[in-house]
This record gives sequence, C-alpha cells and structure tokens, in this order.
Amino acid sequence: MKLFQAVEPYLIYCQVEKLNSPQTVDKYREVCRTWITPLLGEYDLESLTAVDIMSFKRAMVNKGLSPSRQYSIIITLKTILRFCIEILKVHTLDPKEVKLPDRGKPDVLVLSPEEVQKLLANISIDTYSGSRLRALVELLLATGMRISEALSMNR
Repeated sequence: MKLFQAVEPYLIYCQVEKLNSPQTVDKYREVCRTWITPLLGEYDLESLTAVDIMSFKRAMVNKGLSPSRQYSIIITLKTILRFCIEILKVHTLDPKEVKLPDRGKPDVLVLSPEEVQKLLANISIDTYSGSRLRALVELLLATGMRISEALSMNR
C-alpha cells in the first residue's frame, strides 16, 4: 500500500472515530496535501525507512519552515503511521522511530499580583459591558483558558 492511499481513510477516521473538529481535520488535510503526499505519497508503507523520513525533514528545513511548523507536520505523519499500523494493519515504520524537531522553550509571560490588580482596577464595572469584560478577564486569569475557549463557552 502506498502512503497516499492511507491519507483519505485516515482523514475519515479522524472525523468519525476520533471525532476531531472540522478545523482539525482541515489542518490534517492541508498538511497531507502540501507536504506528506507530494514528498512521501508514492512510498510503499512497508518499505518506508528512517532515511526516507530524514530526507522529508531536510526538504522542510530547505524550505525554511519554522521548527513549530515542522513539528506539526511530523506529528501528523506520526499519527498517520500509527493509524496504518493499528487500524489498517499495515506493517510500516514505527512512529516512535520518527523524532520530533526541538521547538525550544516557549516564552511565557506572567503577570505579577500588582499588575493583575492594576488591570482589574482599570476595568469599570459601572456599565454592563464593563461588568462583562471584568468577568471575562477574571475567568481568563483564574483558569488559564485561551480567549477562544472562554468565548466558545455556553453561557
């Protein structure tokens, strides 16, 4: 079986079995369309080697992809390989043998207690919109939620 033949079943699996969001499935599809299928699609899954993966990684480096982008592409490739082994029952390269690029440590900025108090003090709670903003800011600070997660909550 060629790698490109496993892509569509993998995307269906992500949608109906793993219940990934449509946005996640679209991201996987984009990675497969632009990187995995053009560079590895014609390889037989049974004969895929670590050297083939290194060549794939070199192509990403040569195109100037950031380590974070390389990481997301390699993660997608690893999950496709795992899908092929576990679901399609095809013998292929063990995903554990595929090393991920180092993304480095993220720069996390933390507000001091004084900065938090200053931020909250500058939000007027005398109006409806001010009270709503204050509640949102307190929710974000208390939980560490992303803004998109807070905004998608069912009120």
